[in-house]
Amino acid sequence: MPWLTNAELSLVLAILPAVVWAVFWRTTTTSTFPGPYPIPLIGNILPAERVEKVLSALGEKYGPIYSLRFFRTPVLVLNSASVARDLLELRSSKYANRPLPKIVEMSSFNRGIVLEHDPARLRLGRKVIHAIGQSRGIAEYRPRIQHYIATYLKRMHDTPREFMKHARSLVASTTLEMSHGYEIQGEDDPLLSDARTLVENFSHASDAGGYMVNWIPFLSILPEWLPGMQFKTRAYEWGRQYNMVSQKAYDWVKREMVKGTARPSMVAKALDETTRDAIPEDVIMYSAVQVYTGGADTTSSTICGFILMMVRHPDVGRKAQAEIDRVIGRDRLPTYADRDKLPYTNAVLSEVLRVIPPISATLREPSEDDVYDGRYIAKETMIIENIWGMLRDRDVYADPDKFDPERWVDFDSKHVHHPLNIVFGFGRRSCPGRVFAEEMAFTVVALILSLYDITHDCDTSGSPIIPAMAQTTGSIMFPLPFTCKITPRDTRASEHVEKFYTMYYQAPGSAV
Repeated sequence: MPWLTNAELSLVLAILPAVVWAVFWRTTTTSTFPGPYPIPLIGNILPAERVEKVLSALGEKYGPIYSLRFFRTPVLVLNSASVARDLLELRSSKYANRPLPKIVEMSSFNRGIVLEHDPARLRLGRKVIHAIGQSRGIAEYRPRIQHYIATYLKRMHDTPREFMKHARSLVASTTLEMSHGYEIQGEDDPLLSDARTLVENFSHASDAGGYMVNWIPFLSILPEWLPGMQFKTRAYEWGRQYNMVSQKAYDWVKREMVKGTARPSMVAKALDETTRDAIPEDVIMYSAVQVYTGGADTTSSTICGFILMMVRHPDVGRKAQAEIDRVIGRDRLPTYADRDKLPYTNAVLSEVLRVIPPISATLREPSEDDVYDGRYIAKETMIIENIWGMLRDRDVYADPDKFDPERWVDFDSKHVHHPLNIVFGFGRRSCPGRVFAEEMAFTVVALILSLYDITHDCDTSGSPIIPAMAQTTGSIMFPLPFTCKITPRDTRASEHVEKFYTMYYQAPGSAV
């Protein structure tokens, strides 16, 4: 989306004649959907931050589906889950593609299922991930998942102030074990460090409109010494790091398989089946690394978002704790198998995902011309799924800014407007790791509620410090750092943590 730094603005003005020629070299289709009038040549201008909120506000004026234009690119914004379902699920064969921003292509992030354009490679990549992402696959890894949860609870008990780091480590450790059979060796593990950098780079590169080259692709061929060309160096470094980490982790699994010491993992399983199913090695390699980039920070963001909302709404936490005490008791810890017996706890997680989702928006494009509601949609129109806006739809949710888990207690979990059916996307591009993400998030939420009290901090004068509902920008949103108090509910909680840790912890023993 066209938001400009001073350097980029100077560059655009300098090459404006070429831009005019490029824009009018072919005819631009005028959308028949309502929307704000675009500025000639440039199109519609949006702010660089909190774009999802602006798109949502525009939806209140122009409706659940409306048009924008970014330079010569026609855009449709979907602020309604019902409309998204009509287009992206019921017509999934037409809307399976994601647009490929130029900065993503330059960074090599188009390699992997998240932005893969080749339908055959996409099917193979999703097949590889489904081997570990569905219920049957998760069952194979559950003992190892318990190991990492035990480590997480022990860290929360010992250093609760570092709850954000612990959440990231928990999900990173679990996803790397499931994808590559790799066991992280502490916070300074080199592969963990590389993977975290990769997630940060991927989030910046896949931000819907963060770089002008996405809208004026020929900028990519201009020399790097021109003002505003720093993105070329950045993209090169991102691509180098992405390819290095992907290859490094993949080669490690192959070495472990040769030695006969490979743990069960997505890569090992796919390599065993390669001769039969003819899955290209690069599909396996990049699909595996995107298990981490696509899932690690989203799930850890959900866990930290839950803690944030408990600080802001202690009454909700106490009510969920009362449900767990009544149903589970204090003699054991809740598990994922208890989910159906804990409707309010489940509702808390659903409402966390609604008010502070880890994904703000995703992109699609039709592979052929289409008509919806009597209006024309041109092939390769950019479709913005405004996930944040769908979850704040005032036509669906009463008082959408209010945190109210009660709205989900008796709500049909299969309904299109349930948060769990929105945050994981729609149709053929929905998250293939949804089953794992739901299990991990619910299990951790239930355990935290059972074991800990979460309260606000106080400043030097004794006044409560209530953290704001602020998140990072980019395609993956994470709560901004905040402080709170996390303390064991009683001595029994501390005993449970020690017992759980003793039962499931094993010393790490892997190395790249």
